[in-house]
Amino acid sequence: MKNRIRYYLFTVLFIIVCSAGARAQVSLSAYIDAGANNVSEGLFIKTAGFGSYKLGKMEFAGGMQFDILNQGSNILSGFKVNITREFRVKGLPLQIQGLYAYNRFSELMYEYNLGLLAHISPGHFTFSIGNSFRTYGITRYAAEEYVIDRANKIRENWNLMYLVSYSLKPADHNWNVSLSVTNIDHFIIEQETNPVLFLRGQFKVSAPLSLFAESWYKTAGSFNLSINYFGFFLRTGLIWDINL
Repeated sequence: MKNRIRYYLFTVLFIIVCSAGARAQVSLSAYIDAGANNVSEGLFIKTAGFGSYKLGKMEFAGGMQFDILNQGSNILSGFKVNITREFRVKGLPLQIQGLYAYNRFSELMYEYNLGLLAHISPGHFTFSIGNSFRTYGITRYAAEEYVIDRANKIRENWNLMYLVSYSLKPADHNWNVSLSVTNIDHFIIEQETNPVLFLRGQFKVSAPLSLFAESWYKTAGSFNLSINYFGFFLRTGLIWDINL
């Protein structure tokens, strides 16, 4: 995993350095999650940090997730990188995003997703749709402890990703409330049959700084396995936008 992280960080930093002379926008965000699900055996607490660099119609972003309280010994439990390109379709911004997300959800197993996602926001609505390719693997600890061949992996291709969201106010308003149904979170892409509902409130404290809070409810879906996530958690954090 460390090699993957170094590779993606180097790629993003290289792009940033090469384009440093142009006008750009940097966005930094961080949040903390607290909740419970069917595999947490009680309260879990996670935190994550993200950074993005937008240059013209291109955006490069990455983030890491850390476990503060869980039943395992993971500290760094997730990593993600996105590359997004914006287009105009009948006056509306259409964003096409490529993503890589790694999530180590236990000491025994991890998963990573490669995906392509399209976003469009007509009026107060936001719609996202795409496909991902999921791979489950065995950690080094599990392979050594239970004498398992780490080369054995489970792959799931052409998994549907979706989001439908409605906001009370326009996107540039100084406060907003939205309700969404999706199977996408930052480091996890749920099965198509495991929709997630979340309510979000956001308030712009000043020109560069916004605060937000979210309430997430994850359903078990129609074909639930114990490895799938479901439960409830709260998320709160901040966003800091910087114009260079």
